[in-house]
Amino acid sequence: MIVTFQSAIPKEDYTLEITMTNNNQLVVNMKPHLDTVQFCPLKDTAVWRNIEVKDTSLCWRGSSKVELSVDTLLALFQTGEETGQDSCVQEAAAKKDWKLSLQLNNGNHIHMDVEQLLEYSMFAPLLRRGLWKTMRGQQHSLLWEDQSIRLELPVKSILDYFA
Repeated sequence: MIVTFQSAIPKEDYTLEITMTNNNQLVVNMKPHLDTVQFCPLKDTAVWRNIEVKDTSLCWRGSSKVELSVDTLLALFQTGEETGQDSCVQEAAAKKDWKLSLQLNNGNHIHMDVEQLLEYSMFAPLLRRGLWKTMRGQQHSLLWEDQSIRLELPVKSILDYFA
């Protein structure tokens, strides 16, 4: 199944709330990026509010066209306050029914259904009884650990499966 954009809501505080067709959700603070050449047209609130949701991209039309793909959004999601640095995990929760909630220290957060990923060998150990509930955030990764197994996955690897 190909996952596409379902909806995108530009908020007054320049956060963008995105839902994908697989029901995964992403909230990205665009404010730190508004001084870049690529995103400065979004400073105009009329342009910011006039978003068009396409299957594989989000588009704004104004004095300049701005277009975002899922890959670009996920890269912005991880961007730290310092150039070239990824943000760190601030909060992580393994919720029931294989729902993952993750917030980075840049304020961006994601809600993701991991159940569909359990068939992949990288995620398969999470099927072990009780291991899912042991999740905790590390600096740039999530860690699941009990007396017999330790599974650490970088946030980037988890985001590769977002859409």
